[in-house]
Amino acid sequence: MRFVTRIFCLLLLAATLPAYGQRGRSGVQKNGTLSAEQLMQLYRFDEAAQQLRLDIAAARKAQKSTVRLEADLQRALQGADMLLGTEQVLFVDSFKVALGEVPATVRLSPGAGRLIDFAALGDSVPGLPAGADGWAYINDLGDRLYFSVPDTALCGRQLYAAGRLASGWTTPEPLPGVECEACSRQSPFVMPDGVTVYFAGQGPGSLGGYDLFVTRYSAESQQYLKAENLGMPFNSPANDLLLAIDETSQLGWLVTDRNQQPDTVCVYVFVPGTTREVYDVDSIGTEQLRQYARLQSMAATQTDQQALELARQRLQEVLAATARNDRQHHVVYVINDQLVYTDLAQFRSASARRIAVQWQQRQQELTAMKARRDELQRRVAQGKRTEAVLDELRQINKALPELKAQCNLLGKNMRMAETKR
Repeated sequence: MRFVTRIFCLLLLAATLPAYGQRGRSGVQKNGTLSAEQLMQLYRFDEAAQQLRLDIAAARKAQKSTVRLEADLQRALQGADMLLGTEQVLFVDSFKVALGEVPATVRLSPGAGRLIDFAALGDSVPGLPAGADGWAYINDLGDRLYFSVPDTALCGRQLYAAGRLASGWTTPEPLPGVECEACSRQSPFVMPDGVTVYFAGQGPGSLGGYDLFVTRYSAESQQYLKAENLGMPFNSPANDLLLAIDETSQLGWLVTDRNQQPDTVCVYVFVPGTTREVYDVDSIGTEQLRQYARLQSMAATQTDQQALELARQRLQEVLAATARNDRQHHVVYVINDQLVYTDLAQFRSASARRIAVQWQQRQQELTAMKARRDELQRRVAQGKRTEAVLDELRQINKALPELKAQCNLLGKNMRMAETKR
């Protein structure tokens, strides 16, 4: 029965997803012109749509199937719409890495949670279907795990979540409302609000390959809302595999295999926008718009030098902080004179454990803020006494006492929650 179900899934996927994940499928046509697929790879979607209409008419005249061609036409039309909605995004840096190195490359602040290789979980998650792999996401409190596994009933990969109890992870459950028949969901990333989920999806609404989507949980319906495609430049005809936004560092991370060799990806760092602003094609022209959408040049997006410099500083701070954490074997949680913990798992109280995570996050923020203050003070001492430097220094000096007080209060509450009887 399991074999029959698998055959049915393969047939269903072939019928409903003929175009996805097949980059470069069509070559140059006999007359020497570019194929529709090649035109789409060049972001010439209008021309691809025109070519596909001709191909569909020819196929119908020859009484051949047009299912695949019509699916490609929908992709071309979607690509044309997405191109016109290309968002203005400032890209800061990029790293080319092997696919398996993504969790170690995407450096998140403690408050943003963390990516891990699913294999690192071993058999700690009960009731997992076969084929669970790739990246998993653990939230900042360490008590929610999100990942993707094959689902034979829905003929694709689906998103699941598990909670953490004192005894370990709970039995995983699918994210309600995100399920999709004959399509795949991968690489979830959850914002600290616990409501907003980014993921990579292949199926209806996908231009690739995998496209990146966002959905939000509705308390009223008790399920996630219909996912929205993030558009360009985050998505492309290639596989766009992960989007993570770190609110603490005000940096975003994009993982894509566009223009890369097999099993290699490019990890981009960008500045998330507070509002969505798109390029005006009438002002810059279609060819320039294509370059922005394709991420042809990071330098072309770096029009705000002050924002770029500040983002680079934040990136260096994140990289330095995570490097220190990598070298640090453990964090010390002093409970009282006789009791010192070196791991969150040692906490008996779930409430104390949650407070400990918050305390650790604030301590790291405090360390980073002090380091930034020291750097600014060095600049002033060296004669680089600009108004921007002085203004930031004033803001830090104003914020430091409050952050110290928060750390002290969280430390006190952590100790009380763990020792109360």
